[in-house]
Amino acid sequence: MAQGKLKAKVQKPGKGKQKSLRPTKHHVLRKGHLTIKPKKGKELETFKLRKNLERAINTNIEHDVSMKASSIQPQSFKLIKKDLTMPSRKSQPKISCLYGPTNTYMISTPVGELQLVSCPKGLHSLGQHSDLNDENFRPDYSVPVEILSQLYQDNGYVYKPAMQCVDWLKDYFNKSSEPGTVPLPPACLSISKKGSFTSKVWQTLPKLVPFGQSISYGRLAELCDNPKACRAVGHAMSENPLMLIMPCHRVIQTGGNLGNYHKGTRNSIKVWLLKHEGNIH
Repeated sequence: MAQGKLKAKVQKPGKGKQKSLRPTKHHVLRKGHLTIKPKKGKELETFKLRKNLERAINTNIEHDVSMKASSIQPQSFKLIKKDLTMPSRKSQPKISCLYGPTNTYMISTPVGELQLVSCPKGLHSLGQHSDLNDENFRPDYSVPVEILSQLYQDNGYVYKPAMQCVDWLKDYFNKSSEPGTVPLPPACLSISKKGSFTSKVWQTLPKLVPFGQSISYGRLAELCDNPKACRAVGHAMSENPLMLIMPCHRVIQTGGNLGNYHKGTRNSIKVWLLKHEGNIH
């Protein structure tokens, strides 16, 4: 290499000066002391334009609404009152038992028509008409025990406890067999107050006081392991849902007084039932 010639400087890759990628002053926006990048600046300008446009549209809408409202003449309004009274029980749907829908029967008997409510599992209630009292009670042995009507037509395949109840009533009034030969129809578990003293009274009475016998309130309380619960026994009898099957008419006072039956409005029925069973003459 000749003297005096300068050696060409070869730039090594990566060590040369690179152009700055920072934006120039023409592309930089400033807001106060903050520097805004170009892309961010465009977004900010778009946002401001959109806000201004929305504000203008809302102003025009409010103006149009106020103009229309001023042109409408005022009208008188009537206050509508809603009827907040509860619907009657008849209009409410009937609640079915946990063991299936209940069926209602009307049964003719010598002591008048009885209403029977039963589910496929057992009986729910058996009682006389609510209007029956001592004045209009007219017993008649010639009246047969039979089903007069039923809510759902059934031949006993689904509602077997109801058919068992009809058979038991026939045996009770006709005395066609030895008392107690026809088993009691089962009661639904949903009506029993499980674990309560009332439930214990309901279970004890038909087992220990059969056809032709009677018992005092005090003695029944003793059989239920609570000798001082005479009033509780009376309360359990007043809530009896199954007439005749749960023989509350066989419970009398200690002195021999028959006591009140159905709050004293059906005492003649209690006397008739006790005579029918041979407890009194």
